[in-house]
Amino acid sequence: MLPKSSLGAAIGYALERKTPGKFLDDPRIPMDNNQSERDLRHVVVGRKNWNFAGLYEGAERLVTFFTLTQSCKRVKLNPWVYLTHVFSVIEDYSIHRLDELTPSKVKAALQAHA
Repeated sequence: MLPKSSLGAAIGYALERKTPGKFLDDPRIPMDNNQSERDLRHVVVGRKNWNFAGLYEGAERLVTFFTLTQSCKRVKLNPWVYLTHVFSVIEDYSIHRLDELTPSKVKAALQAHA
């Protein structure tokens, strides 16, 4: 194959990279970010609706909320069920145990109690 061909250029591009993508180390990580792009599409489409965030702090809270709800959707957990559960138990949680409140761990805990 010639270096100037499409395939040759693609191989050359890959070989020039110093470190391979993280997806080679962990098979759970996708090769592309298409799913993330699709998850954020509703933010772009409704950008004018998000103007109420106003301040930087409001935007940070909005992004946190979107991240949590999209994470719930990825693990097939109803975001309303997740948020209801978290708000009902978070008062008693130590800051060192907050990792137990990720959507995937909450889903596992809810399934264990069902």
